Amino acid sequence: MDAKPKKVKRPMLSNIRFIWGLMWQNDRPYCFWTVLEVITGVAQAFFIVYLPKVAVDLLTQGVPARALWLTLGGFTLCMTLNGILYGRVYNASYYRFNGVRSVYSYKLFAKTMTDDYQTIESAEGQKRYQLARSANDSAWGGWGSAINITVD
Repeated sequence: MDAKPKKVKRPMLSNIRFIWGLMWQNDRPYCFWTVLEVITGVAQAFFIVYLPKVAVDLLTQGVPARALWLTLGGFTLCMTLNGILYGRVYNASYYRFNGVRSVYSYKLFAKTMTDDYQTIESAEGQKRYQLARSANDSAWGGWGSAINITVD
């Protein structure tokens, strides 16, 4: 009987911990920029959704025009400043990520390509290896060239 390969459980939380561990190890400020990007992005969505509600509430309450324009103007100013901050934070986070993307990709790739020799040397293992290599060659723009393992 053929022994079935063990399925390795990799829950989502484990993957997130792995990526954040890599980020912390290789580029700690990137962790800060990522958290700030999430916070400003959520705040921007809040402003976009909440602005019409504030306007309608003020109009239905019969607030004087001056108070209406000051409130909506202040709200819009906060929304604009948050949008500018979000744009800056997004760009900083994006450029920092591009600086270390190859490190993350390589380490993730190496982590997923570990296997025992018994599986690799079997006929089924060789078939899977060739399928993976052809998929990598065609889909990932040359990442297959990173797999130069030949098992005789």
